[in-house]
Amino acid sequence: MVASDTKAPARRHVAVGIVVFGLLVAAAPVVWAPLVFTDWYSQSAAGDVVLIAITVVPFGLLAGLVLGPLSRTAAILTLVPAAAATVFFQYDGLDPNGTSTAPIILVFGPFELALAIWVVLGVDVLVRAVTRRLRHTTT
Repeated sequence: MVASDTKAPARRHVAVGIVVFGLLVAAAPVVWAPLVFTDWYSQSAAGDVVLIAITVVPFGLLAGLVLGPLSRTAAILTLVPAAAATVFFQYDGLDPNGTSTAPIILVFGPFELALAIWVVLGVDVLVRAVTRRLRHTTT
């Protein structure tokens, strides 16, 4: 980000909003899991904290990228499917009646989501480059 960037405060606000939203999504199973799964119980508070820390990784990455090369529009559009995928990962991984390998998605799901965010960054950079090129050739 360039020091003279006039959109820097807006980018910071978006980044903070993404992190706060990510923390809320990451911590939500503490509330909804006991309501959805009648035979669910938390193993430990430390385990919940580790789960939240791992789950918030893609949102932290997204917030960091919005401070740099990722456009705010792409970040906000990425936020909705990222939250939906996170809730799916949480539901699948926390289901006490699921398969024995289902909890693996709690760890690997957020990192797969982080890889998808890198792909979004690549597409965003490509679209902006093509747009700049087209504007340059038409003027």
